[in-house]
Amino acid sequence: MFVFLSLGSNISPRHHYIDAACRLLEQRVGHILRRSSDFYSAPWGYTSDHQYLNIALLLSSSLSPEQLLVATQLIERELGRTVKNHYQDRTIDIDILRCFSSPASSSASQAENSCSSASAAELVSSPEYTSPASAEELVSSPEYASPASAAELAPSPEYASPASAPELFPGSEITISTPDLVIPHPLMWQRPFVMVPLREVSAGFPLPSS
Repeated sequence: MFVFLSLGSNISPRHHYIDAACRLLEQRVGHILRRSSDFYSAPWGYTSDHQYLNIALLLSSSLSPEQLLVATQLIERELGRTVKNHYQDRTIDIDILRCFSSPASSSASQAENSCSSASAAELVSSPEYTSPASAEELVSSPEYASPASAAELAPSPEYASPASAPELFPGSEITISTPDLVIPHPLMWQRPFVMVPLREVSAGFPLPSS
């Protein structure tokens, strides 16, 4: 499936946390097809002196939405996020915005994806997820300690929209409403820091109408 995510950080070093989250998403969730430019915004829903850095991502993934939720929440915890569903400064926030089925998803495309279709319980117990590095280790590691500037990231071959709209062939939008997960994200239309980056990476996909 195709997945749109919103990432935000307002605890320094913000670029390091965003970059670390992108690398972990690439390793565990799926291939990053598009990454928006950086968007800066004031905190939403509470008051803080620390401005947010926000981006949107489009990924291809073989995980189910429920497995995706488990994976993103684990990444948040590994990067120092301790409280969810509470407005406060945070190292990283990862929100699932929209999901689309992929008519072209085949055994070949699933094999290309680094993530298996394991259950949520299997994801949690997997050795890949049970030895999380601390936030300090992640942001100080040479692998993560090169948070390119917005200008550098925009033309980067890794994130510069390698897949065109005709190549993506988005299927139908996936809708979910459970106590733990609601897709599309119910509040995204109210948040410019979500919608501006989202529209930047949504070419070829139906834009949100609300």
